[in-house]
Amino acid sequence: LALDSKGLQTLVITDSSIDIENLDAMVVDVYSDMPNVAVEYVSHGFKESELDVLVKVTNFSEEAVKRDVSLYQGENLIVTKEVEIEANSSEVVYFEDVDLNGSVYFAQVSGKDACDEDNISYDVLSDGTERKVLLMTRANVYLEKALNLIPGIAVTKSEDISSIEDFAKQEFDLYIFDSLVSDNLPKQGNIIMFGCECEEITQIDDFIADGRIIHGLESNTTKYLDGLSFGVANTYSYKVPDYATPFLATNGVGEEEANVAFIGEKQGRTFAMIGFDLHNSDFPLYMEYPLLM
Repeated sequence: LALDSKGLQTLVITDSSIDIENLDAMVVDVYSDMPNVAVEYVSHGFKESELDVLVKVTNFSEEAVKRDVSLYQGENLIVTKEVEIEANSSEVVYFEDVDLNGSVYFAQVSGKDACDEDNISYDVLSDGTERKVLLMTRANVYLEKALNLIPGIAVTKSEDISSIEDFAKQEFDLYIFDSLVSDNLPKQGNIIMFGCECEEITQIDDFIADGRIIHGLESNTTKYLDGLSFGVANTYSYKVPDYATPFLATNGVGEEEANVAFIGEKQGRTFAMIGFDLHNSDFPLYMEYPLLM
């Protein structure tokens, strides 16, 4: 196609050699000689009241390296082992008889390299309990697909907001309201709302009817989503409650920045509000979408 298009210049971003003969192209070489070692995954097996933890570490470099592999529970260092890894090879590091003192563990490999982000990998222990989710929506394939990616949950869906009264005797861990709001919110469980007004949780600041670019704010919710940005056709903006933290906002081009999503905990329950309908955005097309969900 590029060869047949006059006046078209092609930008090629590559980490290897490429033949661009007879092609009007500019090549950006992103190859780096810097070594890279990554923790590919952390897994575990139960043994009475203790764990056996397995950590796979891979050396993507052209030379053998020696690194320390450390296991943490929360912020506490449990144990460290030194491992030598041959070039372009992997080693499995075993940590035996680890005490069960928490539900989140992570392994970290020492040293600075080409990508520090892959030097850590987490492992979350499940208690085997299935979490119950009630999804109130007319139809939202994007949301349903995202929920299907989350292990350990059972989703009940209803298109009729009045049917929430029929579920009153059941206690759900999470209630999701997708452009549908009940006059009487559940008194227990966590709540997420998309594209809703709900004065029981907070007041709206504005309804932004023209298209806007949304970006991520610095928060625990978005800390692994650097550069998060997408477009919405319209959205609510909210007055953020004292107990909550905003995590999405408009870019504020020509106007003040407006908070369009927040999350916070109140009396042991988590409340989150996202001001736009997913159908009115291109957010589900981005890889950050399932990560944020």
